[in-house]
This record gives sequence, structure tokens and C-alpha cells, in this order.
Amino acid sequence: MTILVMYNTIMTIAAGAGLIGIALLGRQLKKRVAVAAEGWSILFGILGFILSILGTIMSVTWPFRLPGTADANILMGEPSMALGFLLLGASFYLWQRRTVFAAVGQSKEAITQIYRTLKPISIFVVVTGLMLVACAAAWIRYQLGGAPSIEPLSGYLATVVFANAPAVESIFLGVLWGLVALGALLFPFTLKLNSRAVSTIVFSAWIVAGIVFVLFGALNFYTHVGLITNMTTGTDFKI
Repeated sequence: MTILVMYNTIMTIAAGAGLIGIALLGRQLKKRVAVAAEGWSILFGILGFILSILGTIMSVTWPFRLPGTADANILMGEPSMALGFLLLGASFYLWQRRTVFAAVGQSKEAITQIYRTLKPISIFVVVTGLMLVACAAAWIRYQLGGAPSIEPLSGYLATVVFANAPAVESIFLGVLWGLVALGALLFPFTLKLNSRAVSTIVFSAWIVAGIVFVLFGALNFYTHVGLITNMTTGTDFKI
């Protein structure tokens, strides 16, 4: 019996929630709205813990070993690890400087101090964006990420509905990673006080990508369970 080690489901959910959270927090800062830093700190701490732990394990142990799946160890594991540690850092800073975040909107010095702290962090955000650009290109160029034919719903769509267009899922994943990369590469430009247009692009890219990640991850809880069921019990569930 083949045993599948798959925990990219909870990682996908956490990554999506993290992107949505970062985008919404950034929107609050741009609008100079006081931030309830404790709540954001707890959220980012939970998500960062999940992503940093599982992303690191995936990156160094390569649990995906079946033919056609090994690429996921790099394309999913390492970006998750990077986002996880960024979220943990954000969680720590939010908790330590919660009085500063509470003063946003009342004190120009508060937002200036936050932006001053974010500038050196933006270096890692940008290089992570470059990594994601390469990942997006790899998804599409090598036509990776296709669901196996025995995976309910996803495999059925890939082999029956999209049989004449095998690159559909690869393009979907490439565009999704590309959206996150776009926001990461533009992130330093949002730290300017008059960066409303750029901030809107980053906000939109991360909100859309975050929502898609959450929905995709939620769907995979169903399809991955069906895949394991089909592989281990000999069933043939299509949907």
C-alpha cells in the first residue's frame, strides 16, 4: 500500500489566510486607522507557526516522493517557510509595539516608525518575490501540478474536462504564485506616504491570491481524502 504524506492542505489554508491578513492590515495602516495589534499578533503567530514548521519540514525532508510530485517540495515548501517566518516576525513586532499601532491615525510619528521598521524587512520580501517569480515560471514551463487521474474532482477535471489542455492547472498555479510575487516585488514602494496606486495593486494581488489559496486549500481537503481513499481501498470515486 502506498502511503501519501500530504499536509499542504493546512499549509495552503494558512498561506491564504496570512496573505489576506497582511493585505487587510496594510490597508488599515494606509488609511491611518488604529490597529488592534494583539489580535493581529495572535493571528500571525498561529499562521506563522503552521507555515514555518510544516514548510521547513517539507523543505528538508521532501515528503512528496511519488513520480510527478517531487517538485512540490520546492514549489510549496520553501515559499511556505519564507512566509511563515515573516509572519512570526510580524507577530512579534505587533505584540512588542502594540502601543505604537494603537496610535496610528493620531500620531504621524507612529506610522513613520512602523514604515522605518518595514524598510529593511522589505529586502527579504523582494527576494522572496523573485523566488516566487521563478516558481511561477516553473509551474507553467514544466507543466507541473496536475492532479492524478484517481483524485476525485480535480483529477476528473484534469483528465476528462481539460483533456485537450493539460497545462490548465499549471497555468492556474503559475498565475496564483505570480500574483503573490507581484505584491512582494512592489511591497517596498508601498512604504512611501503617497503610494496609493501601488498600495492598491499590492492589496488587490494579495487579497485575490489569499482568497483563491483558501478556497483551493479547502477543496483539497475533500479531493485529497478521496485520492487516499481511492489509492488505499481500491475505490474509484470520480467526484
